[in-house]
Amino acid sequence: MSFPLLRKMLRARRWLVPQSLATRASLATSIVFLAGVAVMASVSLRTFDNQLSTVLSSEQDLLVGRIAENVDYRIELLQNALRDSAARIDEHDLSDLRSARESLERNDGLASVFDRSVFLFSAKGILLAERPYRPDRIGQDATWRPYIRQTLQTARPVISEPFKTNAGDGNYVVVLTMPVLSRDGKLIGLLTGSLGLTRPEMLGSVAKTRIGQTGYVSIVTADGKLIIDPDARRLSKPMYAPGANALFDRALTGFEGTGSSIDESGREAFISYHRIKTAGWIVSAVYPKDEAYAYIGSLVRNFLLALAAAALGILFAIWSLTRYLTQPLIALSRHITDYSATDGRIAPLPGAAAARSGEVHALTSAFNALTRRLNEREESLVSTMRQYQLITEGSTDLITRHARDGSIHFASPASLNVLGVEAQALLHTNIAERVHPEDLPLLQAAFDAAASGDSATTVAYRARLANDEYVWLESALRSLSVGQHDDILCLSRNIDQRKRMEDQLYLEARTDRLTRLPNRLLLDERLPAAMARCYREGSLLAVLLIDLDRFKDINDTLGHHSGDELLTAVAARFASCTRTGDTVVRWGGDEFVVVLPGLPHPDAARAIAERYIKALKEPFAHAGQSLHVTASVGIAIAGEGAVAAEALLANADVAMYRAKRRGGGASVTYASEMNEGAHSRLSMESALFHAVERGEMRLHYQPLVSARAGRMVGVEALLRWEHPEFGMVSPGVFIPIAERIGVIADMGDWVLMTACRQMAQWHRNGLAGLGLSVNISGRQFAGDSLVDTVRDVLRSTGLPPECLELELTETLLMEDNQHSQQTIARLKKLGVTIALDDFGVGYSSLSYLKQFTLDTLKVDRAFTSEMLISAESEAIVRATFDIARALNLRTVAEGIETRPQANFLAELGCDVLQGFYFAKPMPAENLLAFATAAPIHLLGRQPASAA
Repeated sequence: MSFPLLRKMLRARRWLVPQSLATRASLATSIVFLAGVAVMASVSLRTFDNQLSTVLSSEQDLLVGRIAENVDYRIELLQNALRDSAARIDEHDLSDLRSARESLERNDGLASVFDRSVFLFSAKGILLAERPYRPDRIGQDATWRPYIRQTLQTARPVISEPFKTNAGDGNYVVVLTMPVLSRDGKLIGLLTGSLGLTRPEMLGSVAKTRIGQTGYVSIVTADGKLIIDPDARRLSKPMYAPGANALFDRALTGFEGTGSSIDESGREAFISYHRIKTAGWIVSAVYPKDEAYAYIGSLVRNFLLALAAAALGILFAIWSLTRYLTQPLIALSRHITDYSATDGRIAPLPGAAAARSGEVHALTSAFNALTRRLNEREESLVSTMRQYQLITEGSTDLITRHARDGSIHFASPASLNVLGVEAQALLHTNIAERVHPEDLPLLQAAFDAAASGDSATTVAYRARLANDEYVWLESALRSLSVGQHDDILCLSRNIDQRKRMEDQLYLEARTDRLTRLPNRLLLDERLPAAMARCYREGSLLAVLLIDLDRFKDINDTLGHHSGDELLTAVAARFASCTRTGDTVVRWGGDEFVVVLPGLPHPDAARAIAERYIKALKEPFAHAGQSLHVTASVGIAIAGEGAVAAEALLANADVAMYRAKRRGGGASVTYASEMNEGAHSRLSMESALFHAVERGEMRLHYQPLVSARAGRMVGVEALLRWEHPEFGMVSPGVFIPIAERIGVIADMGDWVLMTACRQMAQWHRNGLAGLGLSVNISGRQFAGDSLVDTVRDVLRSTGLPPECLELELTETLLMEDNQHSQQTIARLKKLGVTIALDDFGVGYSSLSYLKQFTLDTLKVDRAFTSEMLISAESEAIVRATFDIARALNLRTVAEGIETRPQANFLAELGCDVLQGFYFAKPMPAENLLAFATAAPIHLLGRQPASAA
C-alpha cells in the first residue's frame, strides 16, 4: 500500500469516526432522538388512524340515526293525521257511498298529506269512497291486500310493504291504514292513505344524501329489499344476497350501529344501519374507506419528508448543535407560551422548516398535526351548530331557553307567529309576565319538575299575546346544562284550536241531540253537586221527574218522526219554565228531569211542578191538527227520605207513577210511605236523641276574611249531622226537628264546647288571635244557664273571651226584651262579643239596635246575593252599612260568591266578608292547612267549588 493511499484512509477515518467525546455524545444523542421521533411518529399515526376511524364511525352513525328518526317522525305525523280523520268518521258517514264520499271530500287536510290517494272502506273491506274519485273502483273487495286484511283482523294501524304503483309512473308507494271505531270501540270501517316514497318531502331527499364524494344512503325493507337508493335500477332488489355480507345479515336481525364491511362494489367501507321503528325499515349509509383516508397518505409523506429533512439537518450541523442545543428549545417554548395567551383560532406553529434540531422539529410537527385535527373538529362543530340554528329558525314551534326563575335567555323567531312578539323583545323578560295568573302555579311546578329530572315535562297553560288576548300553549320542558348553570329548554306550540274542540266535544257529549237539552251524563254530574251545595247552605233541593202521558199512542199513530217533533216542542216549553240555576234534562224517551236547587220550602217545588204541567195546556200544532199533551210529575225533595242522587231519582220515579195512577196530568210529592224501606220522620227524630253521644255530629268551619287586610280573621262554626244510614243530613232538615223535640240546647252546648276547644288548639298551633263565631239557639238563649255555660267553657278550654263571638237572631231577641237585655249584659261582662245574625230578614227594627249592646251586624245573604242586580237590595245594603257606622258596629257580609261582590262590599266599608268565594265550610283538619297555605290576600283567591 502506498503512503499517499494510507494518508487518505486516515483522513477519511477522522471524518467517519468522531474524535471528540462531545461529538460522539452529540451523535449518540442524535441517533437516540431520531429513533424516539420515529417511534413517536409511528404511534401518533396509529393513534390518529384509530381516532379518525372512531370519529368517522360516530358521525356517520349519528347521521343515519337522525335520518331514521326523521323518517319515523314523518310516518308518525301521517299516522296521526289518519287517526284524527278516523276519529271524526261515524256510522252515518259509512252508511252509504254518498256519505262516505262526502266525508272524504270534506277532509282537504288529509288529501294534502297523502299525495296519491285516500280510501274509505267498510268493516268488510269494501271500498266505499276514494279521493281522487275513480268510480270504476268503488265497491271492490280489497281484503286480498295483506295490509287491508291485517287491519281488519287486528283493528290496529298497519304500514304496508312498499310496492311499485300500477299508475305507470314507476314510482314506489306505501299505504298507511287506520281503523275507524265506533264510540263503543267496535270496528266500523277502515281509512287508508297512499303516498309516493320518492317525493322530496317523504324519502326522496334521502336518496340524494351524499357522504363525502361517493358515500350514499339507502333504505331497505325488513326483508332486505331496497326501497330508496341513488341507483333507481336497484329498487325492489335485495341489497345483498343472503350470506354475502355478515354485517347486513346482522342488521336484518336487529343490529343497529356502524361497522367495517364490504360494499356492493367490493370496497372496504364504513357501513351504518339504523331501524325505522314505525315501519320496520332499515336506513343504511356507506362511506368507502379509501375516500375517508385519502388525505392520510399525503399527511404521512409530508411527515416523513419533514423528518428526513430534520435528520439531515441534525447530521450536517451536529458539531454546532451541541453547543446551542437549548437555544431552539427556548425559542419554541417562548412561541408556545405566547400562543397560549391568545384566544384566536388554533394555527400551526411557524419555524418547523427552520428548526435545527430533531427534537424541536418533532415537537413542532406533532403540535401542527394536533392543530389540524382540532381545526377539523372545530369546523365540524360549527357546521353542526349551523344545522341546529337552521332547525331552530325554521321550526314553527317556539323554542326558548330559560333560567330556573323563568327568565328568557333565548327565543326562536317563531315567537312572532306564536305570541305575536319579536324574539328580541322576549329576551331578558320573564315567562311569568305572559302566563295567565291562574295557570302560573301549574307552570312553576312544571319548571321545578323539569329542573329536578332528566325526562321531559309537558304542561298546558294560557299565554298572553301582544294584543293582550290569551291563547292556550302546550310546552315541553327539559333540563339543559349550559356551562356551570342548569337552564330549562322549552318547546311551545299553540293548542288553542284543540282546546276549543275539546270544549265543544265536552258540551256535545252532555247534550241531547234531539231536544238540545242536557242529557243523563250532565245530570249525573250536576245533581250530586247541587245536592251537596244545598246540604252545605241548608236549603232544599227538589227533583221533578216528568213523563208525558200516553206518548206511545202518538208515536204509534203519527209515527216516530212526529213524536220527535213533539218532544222538541215540549222541550222548548219546558225550557221557558226554567228558573236561573235550574237544570232541565231529557232523561230518555218521553221522560224529563228537572233539578230545582235553593228552594226555601217544599211548596215551592209543587208550585214549579204545576208551572210545567200548565205549560202543556196549550195544544201543539202539527200537520194541520192540534195535539193535546199532559204529563205526570213526580216530586222528590232532598232531605226528606233521599240521601243520594240515585235514591232521590228513584223516589221521584215512585211519585211519578203514583201521579199516573191518578189519571195523569197531575203532580205527586214523594212520601216515605210510598217506598218500602224509606225512613220516616219519626226514625230521624229518634236518631237525633242519640246523635251527639254516638259521635255523629260534625263541626265544619267557614273562614271570615277581613275586607281591609284580605287576611283570615276568624271562623264560624257550623253544625253537620252524618248519620250512618241517612248520610249527610242537611241542617235545614234536622235543625227544625231538633228544636221541636227539645235536643237543640244540648246540641248547642256541645257545639260551644267543641268549637272553643278546637279554637284554643289552633291558637297553640300558631293561629293566635283568630276569632270564633258560634250560633246560639233560641232554647239556649231563653234558658237561665247560658251565661254559666259560656263561663265554664271559656275556663275549661282556656280560650280568651275576646276571641269568642255569639250570634243571635232578631227573632230571638224580640221574644223577651227584658230577658234579652239582661242576658246580653251578663255575657258582655265575660268579655265575649255579640253579633246580630241575619239582619234584615226578621223584624229589622232599628230601636233594638239601641236597646241591646251589640258589637257586630251580619247582613243576610238574601241581600248580598242580589245587590249587584237589584237596585232595592243595593239600597238596603248601603243603608245597613250607614246605620252600622253610625252605631259603631262591626259589619259582616254573608253569602259572598263572586269577586265583584267582595270588591263592592269592601268599597262600602264592610269589615268582614264570608262566603264560598273565599272558602266553603270545611272540617277542622282541613282548616289549619288552609290557613297556613293560603296567600296573605285571600281576596285574590279563586272561588271555591260549590261541590
